[in-house]
Amino acid sequence: MLFDNPEFVRLVRTKLRGKSVIILGVSSAAIFGGLLAILQYGINQHNDLYTGYFFATVGIQCGLGSLYALMLASQNITMEKEKNTYDFQRLVAMGPWRLGLGKLMGAACEAYVGIGVGAFFAFVPVMAGVIPSLVWLKAQIVVVVFTFVVTSFGLMASSIVAKTA
Repeated sequence: MLFDNPEFVRLVRTKLRGKSVIILGVSSAAIFGGLLAILQYGINQHNDLYTGYFFATVGIQCGLGSLYALMLASQNITMEKEKNTYDFQRLVAMGPWRLGLGKLMGAACEAYVGIGVGAFFAFVPVMAGVIPSLVWLKAQIVVVVFTFVVTSFGLMASSIVAKTA
């Protein structure tokens, strides 16, 4: 259902091209890996290191999801209003729910790449045996749900406002 959504496909094709995915992945890996390296050399007790690293990583994921995804989603609607294509998209026979789902998932796809890389790095304490895998799974579910709620609020707020500036 999602991959045959024309709005989602359009947004993913325009935002996630080869060079941008590489830059997003490398920058996210540098952030999370740099944090791990700083904590690795700063703290001698590994249990405290991995516990603190896990919660710091999940916090960065929530921050990335709440701020960056919110900005990307609201920017999408704002740009379409400025180009006068937003009203035309609402009249296309796609349906409001499909259009909304395509914008929700497609507008913030760059932030979702960063959150996905963060999920991999948040799994490091699980591999070390300090954090249970169920706690990791619950934390990732919270990050995803929180990101979707904040992003949908940004879409709603930017579609209600008549003028952007």
